[in-house]
Amino acid sequence: MHEIRLELRITSARAAELFQVDQHDARASLNSLVDRSLLEARGDGKGRTYHLAASLYERLGDPSQYVRARGFDDIQQEQMVLTFVDRNGSITRREATELCRIDSERASRLLRRLRDEGRLEMHGVKRSAYYVMKHDADD
Repeated sequence: MHEIRLELRITSARAAELFQVDQHDARASLNSLVDRSLLEARGDGKGRTYHLAASLYERLGDPSQYVRARGFDDIQQEQMVLTFVDRNGSITRREATELCRIDSERASRLLRRLRDEGRLEMHGVKRSAYYVMKHDADD
């Protein structure tokens, strides 16, 4: 718990190092703490991280730290991406990953969703793909 408070979040790989167990056992321990409402989980699979629950930050007298530990929610990530594209003309998956501090797969899903909603337009394919603001034909 001390490590999580200092670093704001932890992965099962890091927990395995600290507990000196395999990742499966570390993940089980972390999930047990989630079940007891001491931790909250964010993300899926290998990108899953754990952070202290809001109630713990309240007890520690630092509720604002919870917001920093939890990370940006989906709406904030969308706005960050759209602002980046507006200012820089385009964004790549890698840039979205770094900007929003999310894993590559989640960045891909975010960019695809913005494309599917008609807010961004994709150019290129696979690793050379980049996204720009979608412009209506009337512009």
